[in-house]
Order: sequence, then C-alpha cells, then structure tokens
Amino acid sequence: MVDSESMHNGSTPSSETTPLRAFVKGILKGMAAPLSLYHRADMEPLPEFKKVFREQPSDEEALANDWKVIGGDLRAAMLHYEQDDNAQQTPEAA
Repeated sequence: MVDSESMHNGSTPSSETTPLRAFVKGILKGMAAPLSLYHRADMEPLPEFKKVFREQPSDEEALANDWKVIGGDLRAAMLHYEQDDNAQQTPEAA
C-alpha cells in the first residue's frame, strides 16, 4: 500500500511498478541494447560439444550402394506392376 506522503511528492516506492515506469524502463533498455552488443561480461560461455567422427564410405562405394537401392526399388515396382497387370487380365468365373 502506498502511503500518503509518497503520493503527494509524486514518487512511488521502488517495489511498486507502474505502467509508465515499466514503459520508460523498457524504452531505455531498448535504446541501450546496441551499446551492449559486444559486451562480453554478461555472456555465458558457449557449451563444448564432443566431436564425433564416423567413417564414411568412399565416393565409389556410396554410388554403388545408391544404385543398388535404386535397382531394388525398380525391381519392386516392376513386380508390383506385373502383379496388377496379371490380376486385370485374369477372367473372372461367372
């Protein structure tokens, strides 16, 4: 609760925040932000990450594996097409 003396002299207790006081504080912080752009005292250190190295196949091995996968996909598509085509050509018993 605000006492009558602080109301008469226009000051507010430091624990009470008014919308105007919050607005002014935000404006001042916003204007000061570019000045603190390179200030490093407040910054937390960046975390260190463990680097993981894994063995990668050579270009020739990678291409060969890719073509094996493509060949398998084509083979599966051709079998699926043949099965659909055969199912459509089979006459139904009436």
